[in-house]
Parts: sequence; C-alpha cells; structure tokens
Amino acid sequence: MKPSKLYSNMSALFAPVEFEPELNVVLAEIRLPENRDRDTHNLGKTTLGRLLDFGFLSGRDSKFFLFKHLDRFKEFIFYLEIELSDNSFVTVRRSVANASRIAFKKHTARHQDFSTLPDLEWDHVDVPFERAKELLDSLLDWRALKPWPYRKGLGYFLRSQEDFRDVFQLRKFANSHADWKPFLAHILGFDAELIRQHYEKEAELKVKEFNTSTIRQELGGEIEDAGKIDGLLLLKRQEVDKKQQRLDAFDFRS
Repeated sequence: MKPSKLYSNMSALFAPVEFEPELNVVLAEIRLPENRDRDTHNLGKTTLGRLLDFGFLSGRDSKFFLFKHLDRFKEFIFYLEIELSDNSFVTVRRSVANASRIAFKKHTARHQDFSTLPDLEWDHVDVPFERAKELLDSLLDWRALKPWPYRKGLGYFLRSQEDFRDVFQLRKFANSHADWKPFLAHILGFDAELIRQHYEKEAELKVKEFNTSTIRQELGGEIEDAGKIDGLLLLKRQEVDKKQQRLDAFDFRS
C-alpha cells in the first residue's frame, strides 16, 4: 500500500499532491523575501499528514481543522489515490460536509483526476462510514495484521510530532498498554495472544483487589480469622431467615 495522489475538488485552493512510488520528502521552504526571517514551522507538513489520515477514513474529530472551521471547508471534497499490492489503484472520495459517506473507485493507472466523475461511474457510492472502513480494509488486504484492522497500524506511519516521543507508544495509546502492546508484539513476530492474556489477567486482578478492599471496609477492617468470617456469615444467614419467616407469615387479608 502506497499513497499515490491527494487532491480535491478545488484545485485552485488545494493543489494536487502527487507521490513518487519510492521515497517522498515533504520539505517546507520559505521563498518570499519578506518572510525570510520566519521559521519553517507551521507551514503545513503535519496538516498534509492529517489530510492523508482523513482519506484513510479517520474518525470525526471536532478539533481537526476541517471540522473546527466547517464554514470554510464544507465545500471541499478530498480524493486519496492509493496504490495496492497488486499494482492497481483505488481512489477514496470523502467530503467534509458529509464525511460519514464514502465513495470508492478501482482503476489501473496512477495519478488520475476523478473530481468531476459522476456518481454512476464510481464502484461504490454513499457507503456508510463503518462499512467503508471494512471495504477499504479488504482492498488494502493487510493480511499480516489480522485480526487487527488496517487503521490499528496506520498511526505508526502517519505520526504527529507528539508521536515521535516514544518509538512504539503513540499518543493515542497513552493510557492503556493493552491497546497497543499485543498488536506490536504480533508485528514483531511474538505471540500476541500471550500478551493479550497477560493484560486481561492483570485487569481481572485489579477488579478482584478492588472488590477485596471494598469487602474489608464493609467488614470493619482487616479480618483474617476464618472463624470470625464464619460467625459473621452465620449472623447474616439468621437475619435473612427471620426476614423470610416474616414474609411467609404476612397475610394480605388481615
């Protein structure tokens, strides 16, 4: 899988970006003399990555600039052309205004422009978002990732600056090692099921420790003597029996 072209229905505002089959370098350069004193940060390198992620069907994020400034970008439709493993191509069409409805078209030649192609000539149109991710997953055919979907590993290729602070742990996995370590183990050739079971058992242990702490508090502190516990259980059973006798003797007629 390789990105081949990223373009929009408004080429005058967003010029098409054509990728080479091999190495691509995104270089930010200031050419206007009046801007020579400015640095090369915030010129759009990360934004290009975010737009690629949008084409790869990232979820809707209100902080993402396309949705944060919807009044400016609602007319935009983006097209991501992707080269597949069999050297064919698929173009993903996704609009900003209706980002949950996706269109797909397979083709054999690179660097096409389908921005004016009518709906009838697309292979799939108005595909619901979740179904679209499943369809793209099948087209990309990343069998080595199974049982994980293609987006599980996509974050390692489309990193933000924050994601480079740790080689393996992306920012979106900051809270739970169980979300990414089994996947990473699988990629590195280890038994991911063992890693998954480890974190599953760890989570079960935390629940049991919490329940133990709650029970001890209800019993009034540390009670390690089994005889004391049996005595408390006996008192509780006697209390239940008395209540049951009262219920059995209750007569609505009286």
